[in-house]
Amino acid sequence: MTYPGIAPINRNILSSMKQAFANGTGPEALRSHLTALSPQALDAPRVTADPRMQQFILSVLTEASGTQLFSTTFVQWTGREILRRAAPLTLLARFGPRQRQAAFNKMVGFAEQADTENIASSIDAQGSLVDADMGAWYLYLEAKRLPFSENCRFFAWFEDHSQAILCSPAIATGGITTDRSLTHAELASLLTD
Repeated sequence: MTYPGIAPINRNILSSMKQAFANGTGPEALRSHLTALSPQALDAPRVTADPRMQQFILSVLTEASGTQLFSTTFVQWTGREILRRAAPLTLLARFGPRQRQAAFNKMVGFAEQADTENIASSIDAQGSLVDADMGAWYLYLEAKRLPFSENCRFFAWFEDHSQAILCSPAIATGGITTDRSLTHAELASLLTD
């Protein structure tokens, strides 16, 4: 599941939110309005034929805060819900750039549009990195709550950089490796041992 992949559903939710605001809907009524939306009303079958995935996407976009507006928030909440609901053995979460913060009504209207030139100019690289750092940490904390957490391995890497963090029972506490790079095989071994 990707943020661009669920864009048609998200645009319909944002359009519904914008219409609700125009009708004078307040925060509590908006919450009720969002939870009453159906996958069919949001054209979710166009994104996926699986009704469980339709409901999952809808719940992430309507029950969490900011998932409609910030891709980084979407990734963190989606990962959290996957860990909570499915307790997978492996979760890969990739954080990408998000838009700059602005007034809520402006962000709703802007996010609803598909103007790639304006979207590119509104990317918040620094804020995205902070969000990804915090989101990855929250996912790690969520994973540590699961029954098998004593075997939990956590790997975070800032793409195109030579630094990463790996938390694993196979690594001594406080261990730091700065003298050499790890091969893919060595990394895989640390993640699976």
